[in-house]
Amino acid sequence: MKRRYSIWGTEYCSDHEVELAQVDSDPQRVVEGFTLKTIKIGKKNIRKYTWLRIVENKHDRAGG
Repeated sequence: MKRRYSIWGTEYCSDHEVELAQVDSDPQRVVEGFTLKTIKIGKKNIRKYTWLRIVENKHDRAGG
């Protein structure tokens, strides 16, 4: 059975977390990509996501 991971994060100025992606392998690389995303506020570039976490999904959707 393949491992599946969810990546959860909080956007700048938000108070709740959302699932950003689901991946089958190497979630750290995807998280690194999310850390590079920025938004422009005035003259400053600010990170879009202030908090990120990786969660290993426990359930197999195929029912196995």
